[in-house]
Amino acid sequence: MYKIMSVVTGVAIYGSTASVANAQPVDAQAHNAAFELRSTSGASPQTLSEMLTCSAVWERWNSSLGDRSDRKFAEALRKELSAENAKKRKIYWERVARREMDEDDDSAYFNEKRSEAEAYANKLVTAYRNEADKGTQNLMEWLAICK
Repeated sequence: MYKIMSVVTGVAIYGSTASVANAQPVDAQAHNAAFELRSTSGASPQTLSEMLTCSAVWERWNSSLGDRSDRKFAEALRKELSAENAKKRKIYWERVARREMDEDDDSAYFNEKRSEAEAYANKLVTAYRNEADKGTQNLMEWLAICK
């Protein structure tokens, strides 16, 4: 899951701007800017763990959008960050991860990696919802990598 982290870290350091990184409380414009900034990294999921993390992150993002009562927020987001797209991306990455499994791979291994990915996605979304330092930035970074 962590092959892309070196690229992600480099992007986070290189791409950080005060307006995006410190946008509290978060708004649609900050989300869009953070997503766009991270979209240029060229990083993409390479391992089963990363693919499952993508699926889990998109699922958590969709849930997070559903929990918000601010319809204007959702309407102001980029199309890539919409609930409709989040559902599609969750399914896409789940399928890609399943194809990544070799015929001789154990389903218990898949389930273990999925559990790890879901736990990581939960941490990302918890930081985001709590408006923790770089919570929005980190979540948008994963969504951009997993587009």
